Amino acid sequence: MPAAAFQQEDTRTLVLGAALRLFTEQGYFNTSVHDIGRTAGVSIGSIYHHFGDKEGLARTLYAALTTRMQHLIEDVVHMEGSSHDQARELVARLFAWAEAEPWEMAFLLYARHREFLPDEAPICSSRPFVMMREMISRGIARGEIRQMDVMVASASLFGGPIRMITTRLDGILPHPLPGYLDEVWDCAWRAVATPEPLKRPPMSPSQTVQPKSFASAACSTHPTCRRRLIPKRTGPCCRRVHAHLNMSRVRRIARSHARPAAAWSTWLPPVHPPKGWARKSCCTVTLS
Repeated sequence: MPAAAFQQEDTRTLVLGAALRLFTEQGYFNTSVHDIGRTAGVSIGSIYHHFGDKEGLARTLYAALTTRMQHLIEDVVHMEGSSHDQARELVARLFAWAEAEPWEMAFLLYARHREFLPDEAPICSSRPFVMMREMISRGIARGEIRQMDVMVASASLFGGPIRMITTRLDGILPHPLPGYLDEVWDCAWRAVATPEPLKRPPMSPSQTVQPKSFASAACSTHPTCRRRLIPKRTGPCCRRVHAHLNMSRVRRIARSHARPAAAWSTWLPPVHPPKGWARKSCCTVTLS
């Protein structure tokens, strides 16, 4: 590259850097071309020669920053991995960018571009933010993000991290942004992630829940027996006979509840109870 071309590139870089800082600190309308030339150390003619006017300078600066953000997102999208990993990597890179170049991030997020660039789309409608919503759409299609409005999902997933960036730029956060990454990302991802199905451990026979039809017939005197199974009779012999007659009813109820045989066998009484067993309960059928 010829020396003149290097000099022109240096001049553009100096002017863009000065304009970025002044636009961010003072605002677009409070910054003049003379201020930019004085800060950059170049002549006014050089600014008009490279950018035409102040609006052209602001347009060039805006285009350069949105293009950089677009390339950053493209690098993340081309990475192999899930939508979760890609979105987290994007947030991590945005945090690092904000720490390394706070003026650039402030110009993107704070400057009211529509006031001095009326032909440009709002920042949330620019190509980088459209790509972020496309990332959300792919996550919904894969089932990683639950079915919801894409705008709501993008605001929930990236709105919190962007708000943390602006809080850091305002000087409210005392520590660098990467130190908050894990906590911020956990909150953001939980807001949009597809909930995992509940996994219940298998129940042992001792933990088997008794059917509701039995629970409503609990004996008030002995909680382990069921009065409904056997009609009230007097004498131990009558109670033993009715216990045998009602065992078929017990087994029918067990089958209707689709309980494993091993689980019911832990509390069903034997078909032929031993002698004297009927006298130990108010209603013969004792459930363990």
